[in-house]
Amino acid sequence: MGAQIMGSIMDLAGVMLIGVVTYVATSSLSESGVRNKNFDKVLDIFGLSDATNSKLLVLLSSCAVFLFLAKSITVPLLLRRILRFLGEKSAETSAHIAEKFFNLPLTSIQKESTQQVAFAMGVGVNAAIGETLGAAVVIVAEFSLLCMLSAALLIVDPIVTVFTVAYFGLLGLLLQKLLGSWISNNARTRAQTEVEGRAAVQELSTSYREMFVGNHISYYVNEFSAVRRRATRAQSDWQLISYIPKYFLEGALVVGAGLLTAAEFLTKDTTAAISTLVVFMAATSRVLPSILRFQGAAAIIRASIGTTKFTFEILDQIRQHGTDQVVSAESTRVDTSQTPQQQNFTPSIEISHLSFKYGVSASKVLDDVSLEIAPGATVAIVGPTGSGKSTLADLMLGVIDADEGEVKIGNLPPREAVRKWPGLIGFVPQVVAMRDASIRENVALGIARDEINDQLVWNALDAAELGEYLRTTRQGLDTEVGERGIRLSGGQRQRLGLARALYSNPKLLVLDEATSALDSETEATIARAIEHLGSDVTRVTIAHRLATVMHANKVVYLENGKILAVGTFEQVREQVPQFDKQASLLGL
Repeated sequence: MGAQIMGSIMDLAGVMLIGVVTYVATSSLSESGVRNKNFDKVLDIFGLSDATNSKLLVLLSSCAVFLFLAKSITVPLLLRRILRFLGEKSAETSAHIAEKFFNLPLTSIQKESTQQVAFAMGVGVNAAIGETLGAAVVIVAEFSLLCMLSAALLIVDPIVTVFTVAYFGLLGLLLQKLLGSWISNNARTRAQTEVEGRAAVQELSTSYREMFVGNHISYYVNEFSAVRRRATRAQSDWQLISYIPKYFLEGALVVGAGLLTAAEFLTKDTTAAISTLVVFMAATSRVLPSILRFQGAAAIIRASIGTTKFTFEILDQIRQHGTDQVVSAESTRVDTSQTPQQQNFTPSIEISHLSFKYGVSASKVLDDVSLEIAPGATVAIVGPTGSGKSTLADLMLGVIDADEGEVKIGNLPPREAVRKWPGLIGFVPQVVAMRDASIRENVALGIARDEINDQLVWNALDAAELGEYLRTTRQGLDTEVGERGIRLSGGQRQRLGLARALYSNPKLLVLDEATSALDSETEATIARAIEHLGSDVTRVTIAHRLATVMHANKVVYLENGKILAVGTFEQVREQVPQFDKQASLLGL
């Protein structure tokens, strides 16, 4: 900013030199041809008192041109450096917000749509930092230039200066009054339509099969079309807003110059009037672009209010939860060469009086649940749909926070356990997320490409009954899975999810309906593979299929958020008639 202000001083000096050049030129053309004594004293300081008017005109004009050119070259270079600096800070801030946001509980993350989150961390942060602070730098520089020019003009002609400042000041206020609310509303519309457009495309891509079979694709196309019409209207308005100040001020300049010319020639002699008008026009030639840049920067800041809405909503959530739950970059690195004994990890789970509900007014999904899972145990959690099984898994792993009670893994809260023992806790969800990348990168998800151990990837794929298929019919680890794993079947995606969990040789494995998309034969094979992980691996399986949980050491029956029975498969059958009925219908 200081360098920008120095540029403004150069601009001021150039404008003043133009005034001096005009004075020298008019004095040469006057009948007497005599220069002002005070002017000669100034020339004497620089050793130019004996210089002719022609020599002075060339010298002063050259200096003025040099100053204007120097300012025109240096200021854009400075601005480039400033904007690149702000761009780097914007990228750092986006990463910092993402790190904190994605370490919040899942219930907080799900308050915002994925489109809003992506917009907030990209366009929103750019608006908050790059555009807003960049515009602030421009405003400071241009304001300093306007103040300097006003001070200089005040010395030359106070009346003209007061007129100029008042005239352009009123024009600036009028512009802000006319455009202010329009700019804010326009920015909000552009931000909202950007998010809505992304959402429509994503929803159609995700539900394409259902929409195609139901012949409902036109609904999404029409919805997307309506959003795009709103977006293009808003974009057209924004372009119009950017042009209005230019034409408005150009017209105002012509009117102002006409009024000033009439006043000068009516109240002063010709030489003085011409000198004053030349200085005014030279100053105005710098003032007008400066006002345009000032107004444009102010418009950017005003527009950022609407653009950054989603960003500040995310920041509010982060502040509400504090910043002590962030997992550092170093702690996410998995060292599969270390044993649990070396890392002092005990794969046990202790759940004490756990209660949870979604939202303030909702009923409890889990109500006073207590459970102990010993190291090396094989535990199955069963129950009807909506009984709270998946929620219990999320609470076990620290994905969401309990309203009451506590969970401990290896005598630590889940989030601390994940941070302390990365890779030793594995999870296979019911719906496996896929990255549009290779099999290798999907199995070792979250690990840098040059740190992936291909042998561990193959070991995990073989354990998940997917290795042979990739070796014989695909391109091995380089096989691309496509967006959301579209190039794999449902069962293959689920097996890939299991391989992902097994890659780091976990000692605690939680499976949430991990075999629901598999045929019975493959499910049995996967079950055997899980059983062969070793007696030191603790396995917690959430399942609807009773055949999956028959051989568990402990079966936990959950219904309406409460544990109704705990024991072996046969013991739970005896305690829960509904469970016994289901087992009998399946011939178990």
